[in-house]
Amino acid sequence: AGMEKGRVAIFDSTNVSRKFRCEMVEELRSVVQSRSNVILVESVCEDPEIIQHNISATERSMPDYKGTESREEVVADYTARIQCFAARYEPLGDEDKVYSWIKTVDGGQQVILNKIFGYLPGRIASFVMNLHTFPKEIYLSRHGQSEYNLAQKIGGDSSLTAHGREYAVALAAHVHENVLRKFPRARLWTSTLRRTIETGELIRHEDVEVDGQPWITMRPRQWHALDEIHAGIFDGMTYDEIAEKDPEEFAMRKKNKLGYRYPRGESYLDVLQRLDTIVHELERQRDPILIISHQGILRIIYAYLMIDEIKSREESPHVAIPLNTIKVLRPHAYGCTCENLALLKSKAGPDGQTEKALDPPSH
Repeated sequence: AGMEKGRVAIFDSTNVSRKFRCEMVEELRSVVQSRSNVILVESVCEDPEIIQHNISATERSMPDYKGTESREEVVADYTARIQCFAARYEPLGDEDKVYSWIKTVDGGQQVILNKIFGYLPGRIASFVMNLHTFPKEIYLSRHGQSEYNLAQKIGGDSSLTAHGREYAVALAAHVHENVLRKFPRARLWTSTLRRTIETGELIRHEDVEVDGQPWITMRPRQWHALDEIHAGIFDGMTYDEIAEKDPEEFAMRKKNKLGYRYPRGESYLDVLQRLDTIVHELERQRDPILIISHQGILRIIYAYLMIDEIKSREESPHVAIPLNTIKVLRPHAYGCTCENLALLKSKAGPDGQTEKALDPPSH
């Protein structure tokens, strides 16, 4: 309800009959501006490979089968469910032209839109057509320790310290040994800022052949959308300096970290909006992706994927994304898992990257 305010509710059900869908839309008429604010989404899978993959993913993660040890039993039961629904299902078509709906076939190979008008419905349609169910790993890494980290400053476009370059060496070695050997088509995304580019510059970009096609491994792609939150007039300052210069602004940020906007800068809500493109592209990709970015940015991406852990967007600005660590995310049908890999054991120096101290300032 309230789509004019950018709010979207998802009703997840099979909706097998046209009669049930009609009743559902009419039931919601009292809480939406018009019938077009209710969008029906139909996902059709006709490709046997996709169907088998979906059954396998369901077997591993569907709550209905938690505790069931027999794989054969799960596959047989879920296959029977599919056959039962297929026998009764009435697909969206000409009889449903009065409603707004999106139909996607075989993971976006074909997409049909009906009565999709306006900005938000258009964004929903774009999001849905980028979705698929193929598994991939997503690797989140902050840049190595930067000169500003060492000086306790926020923002800026500083280079890596010696310790930061040490992490760049460790990251490249990990990628070559543990990522590219398994996934030669893995991709590399960074921000446009120096410290992320330098962190990934030791990763090899080799001309290879994958599935009979030429490919450049880990060819870097730089995104302005992955740049750190802009600190405005406080860019290049320490938090102690900000608190001394403008205690009122410092207190406002502490009170509402999500909504606070740096003067002439950005807020986390602004970052949420500019990461919209990244999320759509992340959903579209079927290859593993290494994202080297900044703590503020990676917090939002992590919160988006880890829906079972992060219950509200207000929590996202407080997620810890430590230096010298890769977060390996594995999305699945009913959520996402995370594995933390610390690549460096040595101390980072006075920037706080030790077990006894806090993480260095980074929004």
